[in-house]
Amino acid sequence: SKLFKYVECFEPIPTLFDMLEKNTWQIDNIKRHNVAISNLNSNVMIYENPIRTESNVVVSKETKELLDSRWTGKNSKWKDQEPISVPCKKVDSYNFDKVDFIKIDTEGYEFETLLGLQEKLKNVKLILFEHHYDNMILKNYKFRDINKILIDNNFYQILKIKMPLRKSFEYIYENKSI
Repeated sequence: SKLFKYVECFEPIPTLFDMLEKNTWQIDNIKRHNVAISNLNSNVMIYENPIRTESNVVVSKETKELLDSRWTGKNSKWKDQEPISVPCKKVDSYNFDKVDFIKIDTEGYEFETLLGLQEKLKNVKLILFEHHYDNMILKNYKFRDINKILIDNNFYQILKIKMPLRKSFEYIYENKSI
């Protein structure tokens, strides 16, 4: 990771966190955190998909039904699993000054993640995030809510890419004042 002077990684799923540590243990400038990022300091329940590296935060019965319909066939083993409780923290509770790049891949939890970043956004140059439209509908927010947070913090959209075979997009926003 010579591209960046310092890297902070946040991964809530214990098995994926173990993989992150295994794959990055030799890189000195990476700090790893086994937590979810949100707008609250609490715990959150997450269903982990045992086949793929996609997981989802449990927020309602409707979310579980959506997951049941998405993770079928070879991925149906997940249905027998109980959600796991993982610690959740606001990014604002971490001490950092200037950030060149943030990647948010929170499987439908983008809005809450950005809410937890609000006090630090003025220090961030670029943000890349996935946005999952199906999860957004179940969580009662719209893309314009995410866009408003970023625009209000002096960001503008520089890229939008549709992800193949999914109702998801990747966006890059840049902070005009940095």
